[in-house]
Amino acid sequence: MACSLLLILQKNPMHSVLYLAFTVLAIAGVFFTLQADFVGAIQLLVYAGGIVVLYLFVIIIINLNQMKTERRRIFPFLFLVAVPLLVLTELGYILMRGIQHGPEGATPASLPKLARESASC
Repeated sequence: MACSLLLILQKNPMHSVLYLAFTVLAIAGVFFTLQADFVGAIQLLVYAGGIVVLYLFVIIIINLNQMKTERRRIFPFLFLVAVPLLVLTELGYILMRGIQHGPEGATPASLPKLARESASC
């Protein structure tokens, strides 16, 4: 979602194409997560492998001497650092909470019973 918003908001066309590539890869990841492997592979091959690379080469050829230097803003840096740290912190919290507490009502003696109950559902 963030890459698709940054794709639209960027003034530099080179950055927009890179965000388009990240958006296409994210959509392919969603397809793979939904176990639609064929659609995800087509998404990667056709869009990421063909169209995005074509856009990239056209921008490089057209704007070869016209690239403007941009001031580095703090928002992209914060976004690239803060979001992964937030996700890793949350993942670590969930994993540590699960290791410490385990499933509800789980004791070493009741684990085989819990496994049979969850398998019968």
